[in-house]
Amino acid sequence: EEADDVNLSSTDDDDVDDQEISRRRNVIPQQQIITSSNLPKYNDRAHKLFSKRVDHQINLYIKGKLALSLLVGVLTAVVLALCRVDLWLAFSVVAFCANFVPNIGAVVAVALPMPVVLIDPNSSAFTALLTLISLILLHALIGNVVEPLLFGHSMKLHPVTILFSLTIWGFIWGIWGTVLAVPITAVLRIYLRAIDHPLARAIADILDGRPPL
Repeated sequence: EEADDVNLSSTDDDDVDDQEISRRRNVIPQQQIITSSNLPKYNDRAHKLFSKRVDHQINLYIKGKLALSLLVGVLTAVVLALCRVDLWLAFSVVAFCANFVPNIGAVVAVALPMPVVLIDPNSSAFTALLTLISLILLHALIGNVVEPLLFGHSMKLHPVTILFSLTIWGFIWGIWGTVLAVPITAVLRIYLRAIDHPLARAIADILDGRPPL
């Protein structure tokens, strides 16, 4: 009888274990379903927010660059017209297009009208020198002062960061690096802000022009 009781108790224990295993098998998949269903929703929201911020920064850069290029084109037209340079309208359109390429575009916009000024019989040496100095000052002021301040304010990047990014990305990718330097740096700042790590936040603060905390 004792043997039978032991067998019965062991059978009951086996039933309890089987029930527990079955219960756990039913519970674990439900937990996995809840976890897997929640994570994509969170990732989708984060991805949409990140994409929205990136699109906003790129739109700001395009609008700002268009506005600055238009300003450069208009001021170039005014300078060349006052200096009585032939084809001043065509050169102003070239200056508008060249402004999209930092540094090299300014060199092209300044150098291109000069042969026309020098071969013009009605133009003097003083006029040629005045035209050259005016165009150099114009592009230097827009490229090194106005543009970094404008993009630094609208894209939350320090002006020194913008000039530094033009140098770095231009060294890596050449002309295309200088064209894409500002939006790449702005997107990098947004990405670093989204990372929960002290080093990432410190680099983002440096890009903003603030001392890292």
